[in-house]
Amino acid sequence: MANLIITGGAGFIGANFVRHWRKISPGDGIVVLDALTYAGNPANIEGVADVTLVEGDICDTALVSRLIADHDIDTIVHFAAESHVDRSITGPDAFVTTNVVGTHSLLKAAKHAWLDKGSGRPHRFHHVSTDEVYGTLELDDPAFSETTPYAPNSPYSASKAGSDHLVRAYHHTYQRGDEVGFQPGLSAPSGVKTMRSMALSPSNSATRAMTSATSV
Repeated sequence: MANLIITGGAGFIGANFVRHWRKISPGDGIVVLDALTYAGNPANIEGVADVTLVEGDICDTALVSRLIADHDIDTIVHFAAESHVDRSITGPDAFVTTNVVGTHSLLKAAKHAWLDKGSGRPHRFHHVSTDEVYGTLELDDPAFSETTPYAPNSPYSASKAGSDHLVRAYHHTYQRGDEVGFQPGLSAPSGVKTMRSMALSPSNSATRAMTSATSV
């Protein structure tokens, strides 16, 4: 049985993931951490059994650390983000704060709980990205893939690219196992979302495989 924090779990994609995960893993513990701003609505997860909704900011590292400890969290699925290109053009600061600083806050809390304190349990950090990090496709261009070079063209896509690189850097810097999973994409009105996984595993334990992505 796993215990998950799902950030942004009251948003459109996050809520569908919460519903999907509860359906396929009815015994797992689920904590939804959501700031409940313009994109989050508690009604999106109404009726889902045994979900703890916490209104809070992913930049609050102390809160994240407390949730990891109190709920014995072994998995973080990170959907929370400022989104939409147009909003990032008129107000880029919020995008850098939430998408870059917020992601780093989660990574710090996860590293402290899972590696620095040496829990010894399998654990996994899933980071959800966006196709916007790859730039713009012309009509004759091949489709994006996870090997497409990054070419962000807006503050939104640049902030998401930055968060992607932080997750990758934490994996390569602190990872002591060698199992990393890459999950299928998630589709949404704002574009094709790509779920990346970063495992922070003690050397004496294997990372638990997760089949966590679905189309919504």
